[in-house]
Amino acid sequence: MFRLTKSSLWGLAALCLVAFATSASAITVPSGPSDEVKAKCKQYAEGTAKWKKCIKKYSAELKDDDLYWAASVLAVNEDYQGALDVLAEAHNANDPRILSLTGYATRKLGRVEEGLAFYHKALALDPNLVETREYLGEGYLQLGKLTEARRELEEIAKRCGTGCEAYAELDKAIGQSGLTE
Repeated sequence: MFRLTKSSLWGLAALCLVAFATSASAITVPSGPSDEVKAKCKQYAEGTAKWKKCIKKYSAELKDDDLYWAASVLAVNEDYQGALDVLAEAHNANDPRILSLTGYATRKLGRVEEGLAFYHKALALDPNLVETREYLGEGYLQLGKLTEARRELEEIAKRCGTGCEAYAELDKAIGQSGLTE
């Protein structure tokens, strides 16, 4: 069993940032670690060995925002199991962002039904998460459920209109799915 340590989390996240800078993905990576964590190590260039050592020293108790950031970086770089390992360390497993990203990584690992369950939990807590609705719609498409995917597209339109990124991404996925009713 792989045991994620705080030092490996920060090291891996720093390495992933380089790959992230040149990749495209539907996942939006939030800003980096908290200002509190950054402030303790501001004298070192971010990503250097000294910075990572400093972060390790001061990050005995990582915040969920920091874990979410690191897991997002991993998911963008298609390390879905790594993202799940990081998310498992979250203090509030019922944070809608944590649930949504857990669903995303789970779905991308091929466990679509399990991923959808996480999306439903996230949306029960915050029905306005349009990115989660986009992922839910994509999951429905993977299962051949066009009607359900279109329902999520309508829900996205109600919340952010037809010009937002979540709407555009799901609309595109529906068009490319080849599914018909």
